[in-house]
Amino acid sequence: MSIQSEHDIYREMVDAGLKGNHLLLSAVFVFLIIAGFIAFWTGISGQNPERAWQAYLVNFVFWTGLAFGAVLFSAVITLTRAKWGRSIKRIAEAPGMFLPVAFLLLGVIWFGRET
Repeated sequence: MSIQSEHDIYREMVDAGLKGNHLLLSAVFVFLIIAGFIAFWTGISGQNPERAWQAYLVNFVFWTGLAFGAVLFSAVITLTRAKWGRSIKRIAEAPGMFLPVAFLLLGVIWFGRET
């Protein structure tokens, strides 16, 4: 029985999970982003734009707060040197990748400031 490195185990997991569907997944995600943009644009240009901006703000605060909370949890695990948290530390750090996107989405709020 051979010992595999972490990189080999990671590569095996990624290959088993995606199996070459990278292009299909990318197309689906791009389609969903475009559909969301069209739905939001329809909402803000419709009869009641306040509802679309309210939904935007609620979702922005929820997802940004969740990302900040996950990063804070990861920092607490690191600062306390918690041995029990090693297995979930990477999971706790993953939502932090949303924070640069949240910073860009914060600029969208400027356009709805009057509403």
